Amino acid sequence: MLALEPLEIPFRHLLSVFLPGHAARTLALITGAAFGAILIGTSAAWLTSAFRFPGSLILRWTLPLPLAIPPYLAAYIYAEMLDYAGPVQTSLRRLMGWQSPADYLFPDIRSLWGGIAILSLTLYPYVYVAAQTAFSRGAAGLMQAARTMGGSWRSFRAVALPLARPAIAAGAALVMMEALNDIGLAEHLGIRTLSVGIYHLWFERGDLAAAALLALLTLLFAAALLALERRARAGRRFDDSDAKNRLAPQRLTGKAAFWAWLVSALPLALGFLLPAAALITMSASARWDSLPPLAELFAPSLRSLFLGALGAAFLAVAATLLAYGGRLLPQKLTRAALLFGTMGYALPGAVIGLGIALPLSYAGALIADFGVSSWLVFSVAILLLAYAIRFLALPYRLLEAGFARIPPSLDQAASMVGKSPAAILSAIHLPQLAAVLAGGALFAAIEIMRELPITLFLRPLGFETLAIQIYARADAGHLEEAALPALVLILLGLFPTYFWARRL
Repeated sequence: MLALEPLEIPFRHLLSVFLPGHAARTLALITGAAFGAILIGTSAAWLTSAFRFPGSLILRWTLPLPLAIPPYLAAYIYAEMLDYAGPVQTSLRRLMGWQSPADYLFPDIRSLWGGIAILSLTLYPYVYVAAQTAFSRGAAGLMQAARTMGGSWRSFRAVALPLARPAIAAGAALVMMEALNDIGLAEHLGIRTLSVGIYHLWFERGDLAAAALLALLTLLFAAALLALERRARAGRRFDDSDAKNRLAPQRLTGKAAFWAWLVSALPLALGFLLPAAALITMSASARWDSLPPLAELFAPSLRSLFLGALGAAFLAVAATLLAYGGRLLPQKLTRAALLFGTMGYALPGAVIGLGIALPLSYAGALIADFGVSSWLVFSVAILLLAYAIRFLALPYRLLEAGFARIPPSLDQAASMVGKSPAAILSAIHLPQLAAVLAGGALFAAIEIMRELPITLFLRPLGFETLAIQIYARADAGHLEEAALPALVLILLGLFPTYFWARRL
């Protein structure tokens, strides 16, 4: 309804200039990021699954680590390093004797191509984990036969890649959803996407009607991505047709081993090791008086942990009830309701924030009359609702797969001796699903702690989290002051990222 209200800016300008440009850049950004993630993730997954070379086992389990670095944080770091005044260009000018930008050509990191490159390097683990599972466990016998007839390239092109295509497509769809949700990277690099447009129309121009129109267009992108992801996941069972057998890796030596190691190690180095090393260097070289006081770091960390823990607990309970309800009532109507309830992962945080803030603003005005504490509780409740909409699919899908592996005969036997559904859940299902539930909740907690758009839109006034602190300081050009909070956020995300990759 808000989108039908009068606009602050001319509708013709919004329709002919604003919308097409933002939509085109958004489409280019998400498709470019998906293509880059497919190229990086599929190559690394095939090399570490089908071959053995020095360091391949270590790379196999460390390649998902770039997922612990939020894309907006990687954008701040690479922009700082590769800008004209950054250490890379400064060293090149000093080494080559160049005096001005006219003397040499250097790619501009603050561009659409820079955003695509950074998103590809930080989000490729979604494709890598899915492709690695498909390559390692998918029709190993067929791939071995293809090897004997035409070598490893033939087995990859003729057998492995077609079998893994649904898994790769599902991972690429997740990359596109994350790229569509991004706001910090796009704004810092000057890429005017739909999410950035919503933020500027809402907060800088105060034009809620125009922001709502832009949000509707963003929803169309999200719906298309959700349809792509659901279609891709529908074919993933084909990948596990020979799940008991695993592809026997070939031993590589000499130049082949070096190139395989280089292609596999480069994404890890650029997506995780280099940004982490840059943050450590910034923290170590910064003057002590320029670093944030411990109290300024402690309070946002505590708030981030509080939101992450509270949100994870809420999501774990909600996902368990929904997954178990789907097991008890496997009708089409139930499946449709569950699909609708877990589709929020495809929605950008800017859209969720706008959709929640506007209708609840009236209730917020009433709550504010009861005092600051009531307003704070109300605001945190709004944040939890937004996080639940955005991240419920994470623990739910893991639990859905876990429930599917438990034979229905156990439920039937327990029912025959008079056990209620609640007793069956607590006595039979939860003990078997404890690890899955913990993993889903843990990863949801990390996603909540590093989430930027929703927290930026809906946080209470003065309620600064680690993500907000990093965003505010880096956006103001004080990346050294943001280095310590960024390192804390990365450290919090390392173990859940590794656990998530191992579970999948």
